[in-house]
Amino acid sequence: MERYAPNAKDLAGRDVVARSIMIEIREGRGCDGPWGPHAKLKLDHLGKEVLESRLPGILELSRTFAHVDPVKEPIPVIPTCHYMMGGISD
Repeated sequence: MERYAPNAKDLAGRDVVARSIMIEIREGRGCDGPWGPHAKLKLDHLGKEVLESRLPGILELSRTFAHVDPVKEPIPVIPTCHYMMGGISD
């Protein structure tokens, strides 16, 4: 995140992070895999205890849907819609 949010770094807002990931992928610095082009989110530096106590939902989702253990390997990620606010009315 040094390139996109030099002051906030890992505390940058999700809009900045999402835009940064897409720029990296579009400029050819992403990863390829069964999920298509993506980035990899490393959490192993937090340690097993922190991940299990503070981010149990991330562990479960990663293991269930991406078949990766964030304690040992990075999670494949790509920006998507976080939530829906409104729509088109008749």
